[in-house]
Amino acid sequence: MESIDTDMKWYVLQAYSGYENKVKQSLEDMIKREGLEDSFGEILVPTEEVLEIKEGQKKRSERKYFPGYVLLKVELTKQIYHLIKNLQKVSGFLGSADKTTPISDNEIKRINVSLDTLDSDLFKKITRWGELSKVLDGIKVAQESGIKIKINTVALKGINDQEIPSIIKWAHSNGMDITLIETMPMGDIDGDRTENYLPLTDYMKVLEQEFKLTESDYNTGGPSRYYTSIETGCKIGLITPLSHNFCSDCNRVRVTCTGKMYMCLGQDESVDFNKLMRNNATDGEIIQLIHRSISLKPKSHDFKIDEYNNAPAVDRHMSVTGG
Repeated sequence: MESIDTDMKWYVLQAYSGYENKVKQSLEDMIKREGLEDSFGEILVPTEEVLEIKEGQKKRSERKYFPGYVLLKVELTKQIYHLIKNLQKVSGFLGSADKTTPISDNEIKRINVSLDTLDSDLFKKITRWGELSKVLDGIKVAQESGIKIKINTVALKGINDQEIPSIIKWAHSNGMDITLIETMPMGDIDGDRTENYLPLTDYMKVLEQEFKLTESDYNTGGPSRYYTSIETGCKIGLITPLSHNFCSDCNRVRVTCTGKMYMCLGQDESVDFNKLMRNNATDGEIIQLIHRSISLKPKSHDFKIDEYNNAPAVDRHMSVTGG
């Protein structure tokens, strides 16, 4: 039997929306009928339990995580591929038109980790509850799994400015690039932001005393400007929303876990994708809303930190939007 992929791997099968469980049953019937039990693993239609209140009564129901999709683990031969494709209410496998693509064993390729200090007491003070050792252990496990890590460090005058060179050396010694970020006026916080604002354009003088730096043409499409350390070969990025405005080159938007897209960190305007997704919107409808949202991206943020402007530019905290 000629094989497309002789290893059992996870694939995403596209089904007609509303027929996911019927497709799963058809797959199970086909497996039994054709004697293919050894070629298949699990078949999943992932769901979540939802609690709703209707007419004053609590009602529990199941809702599909991925409407229109069925996950299956299979050793995909050409025979099995055609058997699955010919099932009713199946439109095909997720992937390009000429290639069936399995789900990667490691879908996450890179993680940004926020780390403003390597001092455990200061870490607990900054995060209000966190344990530095757990973060460092998590970084180690991620790297051992083949995930590339980049460190993000918010530069805070009077808090970690003396430690930043040591954080950079630690990151580079562990094969990680690092990006320094100016503090941004988002959400009410304890204290006065003007006391801790550190302009990175000025702080470059400190970095140049510690490292031999060359400007890098490395570009992620985001706001960071990169430099390469001659000593380590790793990169140092600078994100300077206040001391060196980059709005004209910014192409970033952020989608929250609740389905809201914010077109700018420094503005409150957002577009809600949640209702569209819950109503089983087509790919075309989602893409159309994305295009419409991008067209609403503002020209600039409203971030200001000085003696006359120490209130937050927006009410929400960074943790609401995500980094």
